[in-house]
Amino acid sequence: MSRLPKLPDKIQVDVTKGESGVLLARLPTFDVFTEADNLNELFIQVNDLINAYFDVPKEYQDKICYMPPRSVQKDLLQIAEQDTTNKLSEFDMSLRYDISILSQVQHAR
Repeated sequence: MSRLPKLPDKIQVDVTKGESGVLLARLPTFDVFTEADNLNELFIQVNDLINAYFDVPKEYQDKICYMPPRSVQKDLLQIAEQDTTNKLSEFDMSLRYDISILSQVQHAR
């Protein structure tokens, strides 16, 4: 079994809507970004970006996930649904993981 890398408990994410309507997500701490056509795709893309950045082995990728807090989800829906571009939402996505890999989870401090 591959080793799970140390992962931060939270990762800051900045989301804006571009002129073409695409949602842009930037992880400013790591200076990386991704884009998506809708919120569901955005969450998948952000998690794929995190997996790639931290070199998370494939066997763990379906067992860990970063999610935004519920309090931010309404703001994100407004950004995604409105015609307004360049509206910004800044928030932390928190690490969630399957209990079956609890002994493998190493939090970056």
